[in-house]
Amino acid sequence: MKPVASSMREFGNLIVSDLSSWVSKQDWDANACDDRIVDGDEIVLALDPALTEDATVLIGCRLSDGLAQPLFTWDPATMHRDLDVATLDAAVADAFDRFQVRAFAADVHPLEGRVLVDWPAAYGDRLWLDASAKHLIGFDMRALKLDVARAAELVADDIANKSCPHVGDPLLTTHVVNAQRRPYREYVSLGRGHRDRKIDGAVSLVLARLMRRSVLESDAYTRRSQGSKVVVFR
Repeated sequence: MKPVASSMREFGNLIVSDLSSWVSKQDWDANACDDRIVDGDEIVLALDPALTEDATVLIGCRLSDGLAQPLFTWDPATMHRDLDVATLDAAVADAFDRFQVRAFAADVHPLEGRVLVDWPAAYGDRLWLDASAKHLIGFDMRALKLDVARAAELVADDIANKSCPHVGDPLLTTHVVNAQRRPYREYVSLGRGHRDRKIDGAVSLVLARLMRRSVLESDAYTRRSQGSKVVVFR
């Protein structure tokens, strides 16, 4: 059976896809598990940050099996104040202290200073590959819409095929279920339906799965898998 996204493209059903869920809650729930990322695990990090109205969810995704787990969440709707950037800094530092972080992708806006300067300076020598062609950690969502769309479709198919394990975090679940299908060129991406229905965690999940795939396909990972010592030059 063809993936839903492929069938929708072939039949040109753009109006329906615009109004339909990115994935079903049933499919998402079927991927939940009791496992957790533990200290020393190899992971990638992904972040779609926001300062004010939207949520910020830092996702860790384990290389070995793709397990996705929020490592930091900030929801202004429940916290009743804007993002505390110092707290986010501490969460990023904690992730690098506890885990073997092989890649880190974060949308450039609105934390340009952290994403383009501070975090690369602090953690760049530990990363195996760049998040994008221009930046070590910066992943400009506005400029890389095609990459996001391609990754979103792959993640949706993984969820449908029960190959996207996650820890069942309530906020991430809400954001994934809120996401709507959005056709973009030959792919079906994800987007927001109503302004109040946040999807920031789902976007971070897509970035995390994209970075995990990039690491698994990287020369550094291949060399390590073949028994060679990995040396990252920066």
